[in-house]
Amino acid sequence: MANQSKNKVKLEKKYKTIGRIPMAAVRKIQEVMPLPEAVQTIRANAGNTVKHNHQHMEDLEAKLAKLGLTKENYAEFVARNFNEIHKGNKPFSLVIAVANDETPNHMAAVHLHYEKTENFWLVTTVHAIKPEQLAEIPLIWKK
Repeated sequence: MANQSKNKVKLEKKYKTIGRIPMAAVRKIQEVMPLPEAVQTIRANAGNTVKHNHQHMEDLEAKLAKLGLTKENYAEFVARNFNEIHKGNKPFSLVIAVANDETPNHMAAVHLHYEKTENFWLVTTVHAIKPEQLAEIPLIWKK
């Protein structure tokens, strides 16, 4: 039991929990991916080593500032406010997106990869995506 607690502390130092996937969405994900159990937790590296698509991020900095966000907390914003989940282009990967009428030219997107050994979704890439690009990615769930 003490070893399990030590591993949890180690995990929390390395990764920051930034969001959760609703159970209804998890069930839809399980229909297209053979996950061993219901995985809801979204985490990012605690040292904020997420790759950013810099060209798009620079274009969005003014919009982010209006929302009170920086590049550093952009992934967290998406993880807490996403309303679409798409199938990623790699095995056991997803794209979560914030799609709304206020930003019709760009949607916020975060790429996630399933961490099998720790049982959570890890943020791998953060960027803005155009609606037509997102429309080409198979939709799994929509709020």
